[in-house]
Amino acid sequence: MNAVTDLRAGGTMRGDIPLIAHVIYRLDYGGLENGLVNLLNNLPVGEFRHTVICLTDYTEFRDRIVRPDVTVHALHKPPGNSLKTHVRMYRLLRELRPAIVHSRNLAALECQVAAAMAGVPVRIHSEHDAKAQVQRVLDEVRAQVAVVLPPAFNRFAHSFSHIFGGGY
Repeated sequence: MNAVTDLRAGGTMRGDIPLIAHVIYRLDYGGLENGLVNLLNNLPVGEFRHTVICLTDYTEFRDRIVRPDVTVHALHKPPGNSLKTHVRMYRLLRELRPAIVHSRNLAALECQVAAAMAGVPVRIHSEHDAKAQVQRVLDEVRAQVAVVLPPAFNRFAHSFSHIFGGGY
């Protein structure tokens, strides 16, 4: 049984095609946004349906999405913390009933709570430019716990994976 079959069995989408909700801060000109638009425009039609949920708003950059079946929603989040935005996200997800919510970058991470409360079965989060952030966190952890620090030119981000994978 593949992932598509599993999602279809969950009954969380309209018809036979699962919906993926892509959550971003704002749909405007930028690297992450350009990557998302290219992904949406080039994925095969019929496997998944897609919607983009913007925490704040979107610009004319939305017009770069050429697929007519992709919807875009704006929650109009004000600056700072906003409980209303979480409520709007929850209500929208309950209405859309996506099979997957994929949030991108730190600003959209908080939508994962609303997605869980709305009963979204699969929730994914990714960072657009995580390499620098991962290396910074890795350096901080190493500074606190390493008995012997690796040389400064060591940039192997997965060097703790044997520990976290149960190797010790």
